Amino acid sequence: MTPVSPVRVVFSALYAESDEFLETFVSNFLLFTGSEALLVVNLSPGRKIACRSAAASGRVHVINGAIERAALGHTLLAAHIQSLRFATGLLGAFDHFCPMASNSLFVRRFDLAATEHSLAIKTPFYSVLAKLDDLPDVWWWKVLGEDGRFTPFIGSQWGLDTACSYQIEGNFACREDWMEVGRRLDEMLSFPHMGSPPLPYPVEEVLPATVFKYFRSGRHVSICHAYWDRGPLGPVTIPDIIEDLWTMPPEICMAKWFMRSVANPAAIAVSTGWSAQLLASMSEPSTQSGPTQRLVRRLMLDELGRPQREEEDFASITGRWASSAAFGPDRTLLFHQAMPAGYHVLTLAETVTTQAGEAAAYAVTEDMDRPLDLKIRIEQPTGAIRIQSGPPEALDRAPTLAGHLYLSPLLETCPTAIRVRMPQPLTAATAHVLRRVVIRHAGHQDNLTECHRARLPEYIEAYYMIADLDMTAGLWVGLPFFHGLDVDLTVEVL
Repeated sequence: MTPVSPVRVVFSALYAESDEFLETFVSNFLLFTGSEALLVVNLSPGRKIACRSAAASGRVHVINGAIERAALGHTLLAAHIQSLRFATGLLGAFDHFCPMASNSLFVRRFDLAATEHSLAIKTPFYSVLAKLDDLPDVWWWKVLGEDGRFTPFIGSQWGLDTACSYQIEGNFACREDWMEVGRRLDEMLSFPHMGSPPLPYPVEEVLPATVFKYFRSGRHVSICHAYWDRGPLGPVTIPDIIEDLWTMPPEICMAKWFMRSVANPAAIAVSTGWSAQLLASMSEPSTQSGPTQRLVRRLMLDELGRPQREEEDFASITGRWASSAAFGPDRTLLFHQAMPAGYHVLTLAETVTTQAGEAAAYAVTEDMDRPLDLKIRIEQPTGAIRIQSGPPEALDRAPTLAGHLYLSPLLETCPTAIRVRMPQPLTAATAHVLRRVVIRHAGHQDNLTECHRARLPEYIEAYYMIADLDMTAGLWVGLPFFHGLDVDLTVEVL
């Protein structure tokens, strides 16, 4: 007799992150699930990543997708359906299927019983129930109606007058309901012009919910909390996990979005055995751990971190500029330049140079479509910087990048990390500064990705880890400036 597989739930992740982060992603899954769960990691066609944790576990399978994937259209949903069919061929029958995002991670133990209970009793939620003849002007519905393919198809071929939308990340439902989604997707793509040119909206957010409601059980539940309202204000942090996510219903076991960095403390905290256990102990209600126990734990954590903090030697990025004549008597550098539209390169202080004689402080604009009145103030030795990029503009949308201010720490060896501090409150506009920091070295420029963002009472700290770079031609940190946005920040190097 063929043994029955213990797997009851299959998770599918369309992996689009770095090679090195896959170990972290898989370790997180293995820590917070048991033999009841299997993960299919679906890579783009031709991509190969060696993952020791996946190979050793037996509960993680890495496959390649059949088609290239795009943010909009049907390809993301098609890849999840491929993962579903792969798991069905591998296991035969299992109970449930759940897509997840590769920028989401588990934050507490997946509770199958609690999830099945919620699936059975909760009224299914839909972001929008949209009448096909009166689509709302929210989300992608207007584009969906203007495209004129999806709504006529489900109306004429499936007899529907309403469609639904819901996030696909963490959309937990029974396997047969998801298999019906796959069958309906195949049928839709078999009709002329439904797959090419690509549909200009995320099909994975509308087709599954619509199929669940009108052709299957209608039962589905989300097990992933997505911080959609944050935008660029920041990813999941450790305080989010302890203070917010663990207070949510028991089926909520994942969160989106995490920084996909092997140096991000929040991601590592939920992907390493000892730290995951520590976080779990900190989530205990006060009835299980009294005030004395909680105080002792907090004091212990303070003491464990103190030696490491004391060893850190962050210094102002302008700390080695002290002898320069570019600074006035108050040790402040002031720069002001009004520029027409176009591309400009501006040297801030000709007397501050690297060993190779290049300017340690200069600005480079984009090929701007409008004028810019740029004012820069740099205080030495604190490294406090103020950038004013006039004239004022309405900042009710993402600000427009105007250029970068490049500063060299005048170091002979490569720094380990960069810390940027910005005063609170961080707004949706000023948060874009932290996402567009770059580093220039050896004749080319790289984007820097935050590995951690700390929210402190008076300011935000963003940390960027630096690989061992070629320093022979010098190194500059590039701070972005945006049209109409005034920014205060300090920059330090370790």
